[in-house]
Amino acid sequence: INGLNSLLLNFGDEFLNVPSNLPNLYKYISFALHPPEYMTRYQIPKDACKFVTVHASLIRQYLTEDSEKMFGYLFNLCIHKNSKVKLRAFPALKAFLGQVSNELVSGERSYESNKATFKFFMKKFYQILDNQNSGVDEVSIAVCGFGQFAASVQTLLGAGDLKKCLTKLFGLSEKYVSSDPEVLRDTITHLSSFISSFANILFELKSDEVDEYCLEQLEKIIGTFFLIFPQLNKLQQEDYFLSLSRLFIALYSKGAALQDLLSRIMFQGLILSCLPKSATLPMHGPQGELRGEQQYYVLWESLLNPKDIAEIDFVGDNKKPMQSLLYDRLMLAIMMMIRKLNLVYNVSHTTVAAVVSITETRDDKKDKGKEKEDDHKIEDKANVTADPTEEGVVLIPQTPKDFEIFFNLVNFCDAILTQQHVALSTRWVFLFAKQLIEQSNLLPLIPGFYKLLTIVMKNCEAVNYFHRADIDCPPIPAASQSANAANDGDDVGSAGDQMITNEEEDQQSKQICFVLFKKFVGEILVRVHEYKDELLEACVELVLSVPRQLVDISLLVPALQIAFKIGLSFLPLAEIALGSLEHWLDIMRDKVEPNLGEILPYLNDYLERDWKESSTSEVVLQGLSMTARTARNRSSLIKKMKAAKENQTSQNPAANFQFRVIRLLGRLAGNNIHLIGAVNLMAQGTESEIAWDPQPKVKFVIPFREAKPEVYLDGMIPRIVELTEGAVERHTKLAAGELLHSLVLFMIGTTANQSRSDTEPTTFYKIYQRIFPSLMRLAVDPDFVVRQLFEPLVYQMIHWFTKGASFENPETIALLDAIVDAVSNDHDGGLRDFAAKSLAEYLKWSIKQIMNKKQKESMVNVKSLMKRLYSLAHHPNPYKRLGCSLTFLKIYRLLREEKDLVSTFIFEILHNCIFSLRLAYSDD
Repeated sequence: INGLNSLLLNFGDEFLNVPSNLPNLYKYISFALHPPEYMTRYQIPKDACKFVTVHASLIRQYLTEDSEKMFGYLFNLCIHKNSKVKLRAFPALKAFLGQVSNELVSGERSYESNKATFKFFMKKFYQILDNQNSGVDEVSIAVCGFGQFAASVQTLLGAGDLKKCLTKLFGLSEKYVSSDPEVLRDTITHLSSFISSFANILFELKSDEVDEYCLEQLEKIIGTFFLIFPQLNKLQQEDYFLSLSRLFIALYSKGAALQDLLSRIMFQGLILSCLPKSATLPMHGPQGELRGEQQYYVLWESLLNPKDIAEIDFVGDNKKPMQSLLYDRLMLAIMMMIRKLNLVYNVSHTTVAAVVSITETRDDKKDKGKEKEDDHKIEDKANVTADPTEEGVVLIPQTPKDFEIFFNLVNFCDAILTQQHVALSTRWVFLFAKQLIEQSNLLPLIPGFYKLLTIVMKNCEAVNYFHRADIDCPPIPAASQSANAANDGDDVGSAGDQMITNEEEDQQSKQICFVLFKKFVGEILVRVHEYKDELLEACVELVLSVPRQLVDISLLVPALQIAFKIGLSFLPLAEIALGSLEHWLDIMRDKVEPNLGEILPYLNDYLERDWKESSTSEVVLQGLSMTARTARNRSSLIKKMKAAKENQTSQNPAANFQFRVIRLLGRLAGNNIHLIGAVNLMAQGTESEIAWDPQPKVKFVIPFREAKPEVYLDGMIPRIVELTEGAVERHTKLAAGELLHSLVLFMIGTTANQSRSDTEPTTFYKIYQRIFPSLMRLAVDPDFVVRQLFEPLVYQMIHWFTKGASFENPETIALLDAIVDAVSNDHDGGLRDFAAKSLAEYLKWSIKQIMNKKQKESMVNVKSLMKRLYSLAHHPNPYKRLGCSLTFLKIYRLLREEKDLVSTFIFEILHNCIFSLRLAYSDD
């Protein structure tokens, strides 16, 4: 049978030229479809079903004449106990019924014969449906039969009977459309037959309108399809996709029926696709409990790309308007979901709460209620105006489930909108981007909005959206007003009414979009220096994805630098930055080359990495070489070695990135000299080979049994610090960090018993001056393990060194100066925020460790802190004044609890803050 199948596919014309071949072929196929009862192997009937599925049209005449007997054979195979036989039999039955129906309406047979055949099948189908004991397999056969005989019913009985048939099928479908897992498990295999039958019947109905009841039932069925989709195997998925394509095409020919149905199902399907795994329906199927949102990506790709159906003349350009309608309804559903999700969050200040808990113990009971009321007012205000980069801030979502859905929605948009019909997104650029920008301004701490805007920017660049926009033309108020009206509507249709539909509106929207994007990107470039962690990564990716018309290389250089720094520990961000740099070199090389000196030095660390130790190909190659014992398999060995090397490259994204950097340097030719960067002998990190103290003082005695040699570690400390901060290999960085952590504890412990009441520096003062700034940077290192080592260490050092009783104690001042320098950093927002938190800790422990009345009156550490904050407040650099403001924001609650501090510093603080505000007016 398989041989006959291949023969007809490749040499069908020669086979059909012999008149006796077709009757004999039908005879053999008929015999194969009716195996003896004693047969225990079912390969022959399975192959025969496959033959009928593919070549039923060749033997259509014989199938129709012998339809009663053939239907009985296929019916028995469809309810067979062997599941593989059933899987092959249903497509064969569908093809058989389709060919019989075509033969009945072709007019090649007599009316009486056609009517008798038609009556037989209708009687069979109705008997199955009316029988209460019919199983889901039998019902599926009947439903499939009604669908395939839709044209026959229309021809022989009329449209009225066809509508009655459709209503009966819809009523029957309610029995099998349920959220009950037990019902759905039996429905999975056959629901596509329902959908395909409904599509065939709708095709034959001549009316251009589809009633409300029909749309409601189709909505339930497609909703059930979304529920069961993760349980389908690939063959079942293809069957469903073809059935849905037929249904959409049938409804598309019925006026606004498809649009009405999509408005009902798109939002529901999108919600189901983005639900967290724990919230989905528990089912057991081919994929077990796996219900990740990524499983739905294949579904949406197929929905947006209906299958070509040649027999109904709906291929190629004919389906483009329908694809546009599907895409538009998906965009409306995405925008509607963003509006309906509750993404409001509360801001919890963990550090402030700890401070309040300490200071409350010093207050009178009468003042507690008032202070708590004030704190609650400040907390409520912080929920709206909280500093997004403030250390210790914890975001508590009001509706955690909505945040999970939104996270999945962002991933969904990244997977679908950037890959499917990007050209269709141009009509939605303004509406979608405007909504996202407004939401990001209201909720600036949610990275998802910036990621969605990145998708919009990438699509704009992919289609060169602004290439015809008059960027010098001011925005037109009419378009802006219509966009605002669209954005204010809660109904999906209200936004759709304002969609860009003509060339004039498109040109206006481009002008407005350009102004809107340019202003927003400028704001993000400022936030890049303030944000950190995931928020920083999202903003950096956004500004690196802007369309070419918005690219200003000189302004984007800091974003590239940050991306390459973070990329050492988070490679995808570095890949995005490198891709942007390569793209800009292709389209605007003359503007990029003057800035290469500031960019290329950040790629040097990636070239220093050695990937051999993380490679598995060497082990593979060694194993292959052991097998090469004879000359016969040498050629095979060479092929395997090449395959192993290619596999190594493809499976190692870091090595691929390194190769990309090398290719980039090759493209730059002479400009790659900028990779070295400017040499500054006074820059940080250039003195790693020079000891920080001319006299060795860090002495460590090795406790051997017979001897106790003394080892001085002074010369190693600069190199250890350099490796901890800048080692490319992570295991080297972690080992150096652990050693540095131990050395700092060793030095502090060595001088723990030394008198610190005088103003003379201790033994390790000069080393402290160099090592404290590094410890501050390591406390906010991107590597979590390093950060976990040094952040607590910095706090412990603050607790220890604030014990100094004298004014301007050298070690205390060395630590304070390092923190003050960090709080005024002009490019690292995370370091700035951590330093402000550290200064608050410094003040808290300076107050806490006051031992007597004399110390309370002097407040030496507080005076040292205030003197440096006043200096920052008067500085012309805006980032230093920003550091001063952040510090006062952290410490004001501590100050207000101490009456002596308030009476001493309140007017000085007020004067310096007002002076700082005056200087701020001249800032950019």
